[in-house]
Amino acid sequence: MIALAQLSRSRLILAAALMLALDWFFSMGWWWTAAADGQVWGIAVKDAFLAAFFWVLSRRRWFPVPLFYAHAILLFYYVVVSAFGFKIWFWISASVNRLFDLELLYVAGCAVHRIRAMRRRGERVRW
Repeated sequence: MIALAQLSRSRLILAAALMLALDWFFSMGWWWTAAADGQVWGIAVKDAFLAAFFWVLSRRRWFPVPLFYAHAILLFYYVVVSAFGFKIWFWISASVNRLFDLELLYVAGCAVHRIRAMRRRGERVRW
């Protein structure tokens, strides 16, 4: 995804790809160190930061708007999980992971769309 974002020559797509990569690294580190006790609030803080980041980016373009809404939905999801005390971490992780996969596909798809548009305009894309 980061390679596609780099090829697309869009700073916005590259910023989103890098933030999602950092999101994955932070989430894995939090998962391994905090386990189930403090997991939801740490991930919620991370997603609040990402929602704010994509909110700022979306003031200029439409591309980050779905990413903002995805993280806003995740914040609501974590509030529900915390309020009702769900303890089945497998299903919580599985549902959050599917949304993260959709975010990755969205960013990669936008990068591929931009690369194809650049080729149609006759711009050279370096592989």
